[in-house]
Amino acid sequence: ITEDLFDTSCKIETVFSVDDTIGIGGDLSAGGDELAFYVRRGPDIIKRFFFQQTDTTVSVEIINRNLEPYKDLHYVANMDDGGIGHAIIDGLSKYGWNINRIHNQAAARDKRQFLNKGAEMYWHLQRLLHNKQHRPKNDDPILRRQLTTRLCEQKQTGGKLRLEDKKLH
Repeated sequence: ITEDLFDTSCKIETVFSVDDTIGIGGDLSAGGDELAFYVRRGPDIIKRFFFQQTDTTVSVEIINRNLEPYKDLHYVANMDDGGIGHAIIDGLSKYGWNINRIHNQAAARDKRQFLNKGAEMYWHLQRLLHNKQHRPKNDDPILRRQLTTRLCEQKQTGGKLRLEDKKLH
């Protein structure tokens, strides 16, 4: 995702909205790394929150409290189930949340083109931005940096696209 594509996408009117479903996405961690959450209605981001917490039980409580207004609405929640994410998702499930567990390192649906699900989802977001079907917030420098500095590359993957490691940025 280029800086130009990101910046242009922030300013456009989306072509259409499939529906007004609430979408919740979470990047989970522990041990001092930041947890990041975005909530969207249709193509528009309506809430975001970030925090650091080493105790996963406390993280679950913070997440539940912040997302509570969306709990009784029709929503789709996607969160990374790898590593520490598994314990956090288990905790949120006890609060009644329905979460799609996604393993970013799992096999992609299109195994011929993508090395893993993370690269496939990144590529899908790029298509949504290009087709004017998603509008990020232009006042979010962290999201802008994470989306525009990571590359999909085909090195040492047998021609399959993979997402460059976050640790390189």
